[in-house]
Amino acid sequence: MSLDIDRPPADYTPAAKLPLELLEEIIQHASLLKYYTYSPGGSYIARSFQLRLLAVSRRWRHIVLASHRLWAHLHVSCHEKDSGGWDTIADVIHTWLSRSAMLPLDITVILPPSGRARSRIMDVLFAFAPRWRAMEMTLAGWPGLDIPVTLPTESWPQSLPLLEKLVLHGSVEFTLTANQRTLWPKLRELRLGHEQAVITGDLQFFGHLSVLSLLLHQPSEILLVLMHCHALEHLAVDLDAGWEEDLDASWEQQKLEIHIRLANLVSLDLGHHGNHDIEALVQLAERSDCPLAQLHISYDTENYPFRGDGWIMPLLPLFARLPPTMNAVTLACRDWAPDDFLIPANAILGDPNLGSGFRKIPSLTLEGVYYPESEMVDAPAAPIFSLLFALCLGSGLPGPNLKPQPNDSESSPREVSSRRLRHVGLPLKYLKLQEQEIQYVAETLGLTLTQRKAKGGGDWDDDSEDGSDSED
Repeated sequence: MSLDIDRPPADYTPAAKLPLELLEEIIQHASLLKYYTYSPGGSYIARSFQLRLLAVSRRWRHIVLASHRLWAHLHVSCHEKDSGGWDTIADVIHTWLSRSAMLPLDITVILPPSGRARSRIMDVLFAFAPRWRAMEMTLAGWPGLDIPVTLPTESWPQSLPLLEKLVLHGSVEFTLTANQRTLWPKLRELRLGHEQAVITGDLQFFGHLSVLSLLLHQPSEILLVLMHCHALEHLAVDLDAGWEEDLDASWEQQKLEIHIRLANLVSLDLGHHGNHDIEALVQLAERSDCPLAQLHISYDTENYPFRGDGWIMPLLPLFARLPPTMNAVTLACRDWAPDDFLIPANAILGDPNLGSGFRKIPSLTLEGVYYPESEMVDAPAAPIFSLLFALCLGSGLPGPNLKPQPNDSESSPREVSSRRLRHVGLPLKYLKLQEQEIQYVAETLGLTLTQRKAKGGGDWDDDSEDGSDSED
């Protein structure tokens, strides 16, 4: 016999006796769970636990529908093959956002490739545009076709009075009117990526942005944009392949007409670049008097000019030129290999001056995926530790007796105590460290070692992780 007959109705459970204010807060926190609701065709709404709570009881349904904060965040994805469900998704979006009363909206949406379905969903979103606070929009391409779908902003609502953050992924045509700054007065973060962006109109719009991320085609475009970015604090740049050869020429041709000063820039993110790309943009930063504090470099693993020397080796001269304001460097790569660490470690042991700039970085983080050699099963982190010992002690990696192996250039205690490298983050996939390893290296080198990746960004755009609960 089922035990359901002995279960009290929901209205008589202990939860039903909780004060209304406390129950509302519990439901609010439950809505942040990474719970997915899927359509039969694969489209989904992330963080949709409130939909399940609607069915608990009549009282809970009333509370959920009356809690407007639950409906002010929306993350919806239209699966590229779910053509039969796109119209339903449009209706769901309208119903969901209508329950948010007049609260500011944080929306993440992956649009379908179909022009008709995309237009209908966009029309629904545009109806709520005056309340957009954060909008992240991605255009899905047609399955099997490497043809980007164009997203023009010319047809957007003119006034977005609450918009603070705008992220557009796709082939963006970004059109700016002469009074765009007054129409979008609160916008401080703009990210245009995944495909090349075409920017036209009044570039003075960029003057009040503090965060800017761009994927452009011509080096002259980034120069023209940056000359207006007086308030910029965080810059991420991607440019099309081959542009680096022309950046210096573009600068020389236009420097008499363009004055760039990024006096507030503290963070520079160079994505999918090679050696020449990094060199050119660092020169740009130097010429712009940037008080850089953070540098993030993401490697292009498919088209990289100096893999034979490893990822880090060609960056050693760059590190020597970093400004004294620099306090954190992050290197991200999808296929770290042991030689990426062993080659610079051996080079620094031979010439300690090569690591002089590296040692002055207070915090170094290595992100991505690490593939140790098969024979390194017992010591997968040995290449990484070899680099750290070469940097910090001027010595080789300790042997089984756990004593550093000195060389002729071993640093004196005075030099070791004055070094500035204090923290190393190793959030590398497939790198498994034993607690005793971490403790020994940290104590020997005087470092703080961490393996957990720092949490970044707002909670409204962090729904892409696997392992979530879901409901069909």
